[in-house]
Order: sequence, then C-alpha cells, then structure tokens
Amino acid sequence: MISGLLIVLAAVAAAGIIVCFHGQKMLALAFAILSFVCTYQFLSATWGTSPTGIVAALAVSVVAVLLVQFAQSIAFFLIGLLCGLLIGSVVVGFLPPMETYIHWIVILSCGLILGFLGKHYQKGIIRILTGICGGYLLAAFTMLLIIHIENLGVFDMGNLFDTTSNLVTYMSSQLMNQQPLTGLVLTVIYAVCGVLYQNKHH
Repeated sequence: MISGLLIVLAAVAAAGIIVCFHGQKMLALAFAILSFVCTYQFLSATWGTSPTGIVAALAVSVVAVLLVQFAQSIAFFLIGLLCGLLIGSVVVGFLPPMETYIHWIVILSCGLILGFLGKHYQKGIIRILTGICGGYLLAAFTMLLIIHIENLGVFDMGNLFDTTSNLVTYMSSQLMNQQPLTGLVLTVIYAVCGVLYQNKHH
C-alpha cells in the first residue's frame, strides 16, 4: 500500500521541518518528535523492531508533552539529553572501529553534557539543538530520496505500523552510516538554516 509509505515519508519530512525551523516555538511538539525518534531507535536497536516499539515510543512522546507543560526544567534537560544522544550517534559513525561500550560512553557523554546545557541555558541552546536534530532528520530524509528515489516501494510493508517500523529503523541506523560525510554536510546545512530562521522569527 503505497499510500501508507507516502504518509510515513510526509510525517518524517514534517517532523524534520518542525524540529529544525520551529523547535523553540513549538517546543512541546518538537520534544515529542525527538522523544519518539530516540525511544524507537533505542528499542529497535536493543530488542528489534515491532509495533510494540512504536506504541511505546508514542507513549514516551505523550509524557514529553506533559513535561513541557508541567515541568519545564526537567523538559529542557531531557531535550538537551535527547539531542545529545542523536548528535553522539552521528559522532561515533566517524570513530575508528572500537569496543561497543566506548561508543555508548561517547553517546551518553554527549547526551549528558547537552542535557545540562539545555537545562541551564534553555531557550538559547534549544534553538541550536533543535536546529541540529531537525537538520539530522531532514538530512536522512534527503538522503533517502537521493539514494532510493527509484525503489522506495521496497520499504512498503503493506500496513502503516510495519512500514513505519521498517523505514524509521533504516533511516536511523543504516542509511546515515552508508554515507556519513554526506549526512554530516546535509545536517550542518539544514541546522544552520534552521538556527538562523529561529533566531530571526522566534
């Protein structure tokens, strides 16, 4: 069912645009998106892909929205943490082969550092972090179209849950690792545009 695939692709593009260009203004939604992406990426890498993982990630997104509304200090820390985890996952792609636990140390260190920066500097750092993470999502979306524009149908699994699982897993793990330099350049370009836009309009 190609329509399901188009829905997922449109959702990915919309998520990237919201986080990258409107992350501060639409903080609750941006936090929910980042929470979903990070949670699902972790669950799929640890226990494999399943509809349960999507439901769990959606549940975490709902909690993220509630935190923005009722516990902003914690929310700013967690936004920084999630952005740091995404950035750390990109950084390890450029490291030489080494033990997996070292990769996790790097990823968690990025998360904790940016988490504390997010908590203490709040709106200023949030613009930068959401610009980077939204840029990462848009870079992955762009690379998917460039590399697979002629065979996007291979990601269509026949239903929305499985298609989402298949596509998100591929974009978050395999896609960016195929051409990390291209992914980095695209992420930087989108991030700079996103931060400049937020500084001017928000």
